[in-house]
Amino acid sequence: MTDFSKLLNGHPELQRKSIIGLGDARVTEAIPFLKEVLLTQTGRLRDAAALSLSEMGVQEAVPLIMGLVLHPDNETNRGSLLFALWKLDCEEYFREFVTIICYGNYESRHNALELVQRHRHSISADTRRAALATLQGKRIVAGLQDDSEKEVAFIEYVESLLTVG
Repeated sequence: MTDFSKLLNGHPELQRKSIIGLGDARVTEAIPFLKEVLLTQTGRLRDAAALSLSEMGVQEAVPLIMGLVLHPDNETNRGSLLFALWKLDCEEYFREFVTIICYGNYESRHNALELVQRHRHSISADTRRAALATLQGKRIVAGLQDDSEKEVAFIEYVESLLTVG
């Protein structure tokens, strides 16, 4: 059994590249190590582990990644975690993605929008209604703010994704 923890020695950028390399090379033996890094290391290493798990299609990493996405400490630093979900089945978190579209920062909103676009055809009617209600509430609040045209247009665009076949 390989001791992957040795990859955490040395320069931080080398550590990050080594962790990403495990995913690129699809070293499935490293999955337990990557899950550990995901939950215990710095943001850069955490993101690298999430991307590696995604690259390998490790579906059981989705709840771990979403736990990090939804943790308040990561509110301004979750774009890469959301990007890591692009290759994984995460439809069950659709409502959370819509909330991030409404209230997240630019990078998070962009990655959550991609996830909404990917999963919008397979969500339940109840999930669709809840998502539209969240968007409608955000659109109303955004419309009350100064210089809100772009924000309202963006929310209307997302609403249109959920109302058009």
